[in-house]
Amino acid sequence: MTFRCWFTPAAAALAVGGLGWALWSRRSAIEAFDWHFSWPAIVAAAALFALSPLIQALSFRILLAELGAPVRFLSATVVWTRSFLLRYAPTGVMGLAYRLRESRRLGASPARVATATVYEQIVVLTAGALACASGFLLASSRPPAAAIGILAVALLILAALRPSCGGRLVRPLLRRRGIDVPVLVRGHVLALVVALNSAGWIATTAGVWVLLDGIPGPAPGPAWLGGSHAFAWMLGFLIPFLPGGLGLRDGTLAALLAVPYSPGVGAALAIAVRLVGMFGELVAAGVAEIAAATTGIDTKSSPMVSLSPAAKRR
Repeated sequence: MTFRCWFTPAAAALAVGGLGWALWSRRSAIEAFDWHFSWPAIVAAAALFALSPLIQALSFRILLAELGAPVRFLSATVVWTRSFLLRYAPTGVMGLAYRLRESRRLGASPARVATATVYEQIVVLTAGALACASGFLLASSRPPAAAIGILAVALLILAALRPSCGGRLVRPLLRRRGIDVPVLVRGHVLALVVALNSAGWIATTAGVWVLLDGIPGPAPGPAWLGGSHAFAWMLGFLIPFLPGGLGLRDGTLAALLAVPYSPGVGAALAIAVRLVGMFGELVAAGVAEIAAATTGIDTKSSPMVSLSPAAKRR
């Protein structure tokens, strides 16, 4: 009980500390960047960056509903956005811990919340790899071989985790190792959440392009920017224990932006994309909190439910 009482303030402190460290470690680049170049571009980019987290929260809610948890959208969004910001805490595992702690608010068992989270991670990786490959192809450039490999592996994993395949192979294998996956997500639902997350990447690409198009000089095309940003995001996503992909994602994007710009300008622009993106994440979290408070949604009110016979068969 003592741990539960102290978990939320401790997690919040760690997340704030992680965000503070991220800003402090890049203070020289932040000071060097001209933040007065176009405030309308910064605001518009932040608004576009805020759309992707809200879309991911919707995908999380869809996965939970498919697993038998009829949680309200706002309740799921509040829990999701809080866990999303907690990825900046050291080790990056606080977000999952928070979701498991709030499983009753989501109307699901911890096993179902963990299952939804695993599916979500594979889905966002698939959508990111798809955005990367599509962006470079639309820009008439060759996608990185790593992106193609990641996309192929992610699609194979999603195919293996469908009930028709995973129900016969994956679940028995996991059960023999003491891991009980309560339900598997159907293929058309996986296709839906991949499509939603891909739409989120369109909004993110538009945000990057609007931000960089606001600086003096010609900006690269939106397709190339989207592919480059998605590739940098993937590398940061795949390396564990990097809070929010800090360092690797920014360095990769800076190296890619150094081609159309210069190394110094590329590094400054990568930091600008990171900071405006973080601001967009805070906007998304604020929208969820305000909407929940305004509508009187109590995130503790989602009931625990039993799976329907059809869901149990999956």
